[in-house]
Amino acid sequence: SSPSGIIISTGDLAQNIDEAAAYWIGDYQETGNSKTGHLLYALTEKFGEKFGQDAGGQSIVNRNIIKLLTNAKNTLTFQNACGAKSNTHYKLRVIIDEIIIQMATPLIQSLIHNLKVNDAGRIKVFALSVVPLIAGCNPSAYAELKSILIDGEYHARYFSHVLKLLQSSYICLGLSCSEIGAYKNDIDFLCDDKEAALIPIGGYIPKHDVSEHAKIDIDILQIQIFMNMRAYGAAKDCYMYGRNSHRSDDERRSLQQFANSVYLGVIPQYSTYTQYFDSFDYSDAMILDAFDEGPFFTSISSDQKTVIVVKTLQHMVMRMYALRGLYDAVESCMSEHSSRKEKSEQSWDEAAAFLIGSLEGDRRGDGLLLYSFANEMCEFFNTCAESGQALVNKKLITQMYAGQAEVESGNCNALQKTVDKIVPLLLIPSIQGSLYYASRNDGMDAGSPEADRAAGYVLTKAILPILNIADHGSTKTIEKNMDFTNNVPPVYEGQEIVFEAFFKAVENIDGIDCNDIDLSCGLDNKKNPAKSSAAHSSAGRLVILATATILFLQHS
Repeated sequence: SSPSGIIISTGDLAQNIDEAAAYWIGDYQETGNSKTGHLLYALTEKFGEKFGQDAGGQSIVNRNIIKLLTNAKNTLTFQNACGAKSNTHYKLRVIIDEIIIQMATPLIQSLIHNLKVNDAGRIKVFALSVVPLIAGCNPSAYAELKSILIDGEYHARYFSHVLKLLQSSYICLGLSCSEIGAYKNDIDFLCDDKEAALIPIGGYIPKHDVSEHAKIDIDILQIQIFMNMRAYGAAKDCYMYGRNSHRSDDERRSLQQFANSVYLGVIPQYSTYTQYFDSFDYSDAMILDAFDEGPFFTSISSDQKTVIVVKTLQHMVMRMYALRGLYDAVESCMSEHSSRKEKSEQSWDEAAAFLIGSLEGDRRGDGLLLYSFANEMCEFFNTCAESGQALVNKKLITQMYAGQAEVESGNCNALQKTVDKIVPLLLIPSIQGSLYYASRNDGMDAGSPEADRAAGYVLTKAILPILNIADHGSTKTIEKNMDFTNNVPPVYEGQEIVFEAFFKAVENIDGIDCNDIDLSCGLDNKKNPAKSSAAHSSAGRLVILATATILFLQHS
């Protein structure tokens, strides 16, 4: 047996778990003793004492880790635990992810302690242990912490600011303020978990805690990071099984579940998509085909592979699943169920979480969902408010608050009308993105490995079913010019033709007009809006190229 109460198994299946326990605890380690032992168990005991986390003779973190390691071993002891029909791999994945979260706690505590005592050498060591973890869930905080703690020289006057940056990342790391504790019981080191959980998302304040729902965008961020590193197995694993958005202690939401959800049938437009693609799992099939380089994507570049997966998640999977939340809210509101108001409020807030995400915060941030993409596109189409927020997002937030009030008052008919106003708004960022990439891809060679070629294809696919209903002829023009799977150059008929086709189709979509897409589209331009928009895009081509490069680097 090992120290601290873990019974060592000699079974092959449990060997790796035993090794993990040995590397965490080490030899000669006494239970709860911070002075014996030389590995992370001892370090955890030391800082558990400093942060008030050592009640009961052993730090809370070490107790949690030992319990989780034991659970992992127990999971492997059942008969046929790794059989073909077993879900043991999923259970282990959840347990191991939780162990990794717990292991971050003493590293964060150690960093805070050394920041406070201003130990330059140890600050560097623990910053290199902690800051990279934050890159996978809070890119802005990561960039600032890296600049201060790793690339630059830390000064004691930065302490309060660095502490706030670290605390702002606890939730996205899967931790809480109470789990980190207060350094030497000083209340100045405490933060408020409730306050953090209910912060506005993109300017919308939910009535229910949907912070875990919103963290689904961290899965997209991490998938993007994995794919940029060409760790495609890890990216596919994250897509299929989920990682960051917790339904419960032992269950995670996954993006593949969203793509294939049976509840999408509540969305009126869903049948339009399934008929157009002749498939109920069209977005999942597209993503898996890109991962596996299947029939449609046999010779794509690594950059194109990343874009196909990430953009499909953003513009197809998440938009449709957010619509599910909106229509669920209406359905619950109109039901006779005793808890219909609470169910409707919950669904409404979930829709906001799936449109905006956790990375956006209460202002323009690092978001990876439709809301953030709209803020990127508004710069190129003169559709930003003075604050820099996309006008379509201002309209969206206004309608989300209207819906919130309608749920509160039980005005279900008005709520349905609000949803009818939101649905076309969610098409605008994808339409702008399609036009943006049409401009960038005009003149590109057939078979180009450029990521923009794949991005234009995916964004167009995300709205073609709706455009096809609005104007079949224009849709055919768009489809053949933005196609990714043929051997002709993209936008081979020229961006003006594509722009004209888009605006012609948009004229037939209720709730959207030319000015929603591009404010330079005035009365004279409505006869030929493509001309004005194409000129606008061409004139800003150098700016677009520079900005696109910056955006790519920010999200890499």
